Amino acid sequence: MSLCSMKYATILFAVSLVCPCHGSPLSGRRLLEKNPDFPSQRESNPSWVNGGGSPQFQVQSQNQDEQQLGGSSGAPSSDNAGSPVVASNPIVIFSGGQFGASWHDSTYGADPFTSYQPAGKDSGTASCHYLPKGSAKSFYGPQGAFNGQKALEFWAYAGSSGVADVDLLLSGAAQCRRLPLRSLSIAESSSGWVKFWVDLNLFSWVQPGGGAFSGCGTDGTSAGDLVKLDFFNSHAEYKALLCIDNVRLVP
Repeated sequence: MSLCSMKYATILFAVSLVCPCHGSPLSGRRLLEKNPDFPSQRESNPSWVNGGGSPQFQVQSQNQDEQQLGGSSGAPSSDNAGSPVVASNPIVIFSGGQFGASWHDSTYGADPFTSYQPAGKDSGTASCHYLPKGSAKSFYGPQGAFNGQKALEFWAYAGSSGVADVDLLLSGAAQCRRLPLRSLSIAESSSGWVKFWVDLNLFSWVQPGGGAFSGCGTDGTSAGDLVKLDFFNSHAEYKALLCIDNVRLVP
């Protein structure tokens, strides 16, 4: 073979090493990166999505003057007066993604958590919202629902960072005493969830607790007048992410 032919063959061989040959079994192959759109591959998931355990609960506490809650924002227009409810069994307000009989969503100023559906405490889905200052996760029910009731019971998801410090508030034609979540004790914990059992008399302006609940002690806040339960964020420091489930009134 001539020297010229050898140089030509060498050039062809070198070109073949870098040419994207279509017949090569490696053609078109690429590394697949993690897709951040898959919830299971997000490092920032709330732990209920990736099967979180039972971390220690710690309520987030902030020292700030309480702000007055606005009017009846978010209250549905349907008539919920009806006949007074006679208490015999617990009254379900919300459980597993479903509202109890004659109860409605009256949430205002909040942003829904829509990235994925968080599992409820026992089944279904939890109610999760981002709450900036002045907003509330709110439930609106029938007049008379609080008659004969003794306590408010609910579960909140604590995860690894604890439950955001929101205020609980009952109202009818007027508002009851606001109750900071940080002032309450945890009654029970399970798989990252914590349960609160709240004596309704703690909402009263005049009665510190104990005995039958007759209302909050001012006009428009008798037990028969109360129709609304709010989880209200009064803190400007953060937008609270609150997830709750199994909300009910207990006689």
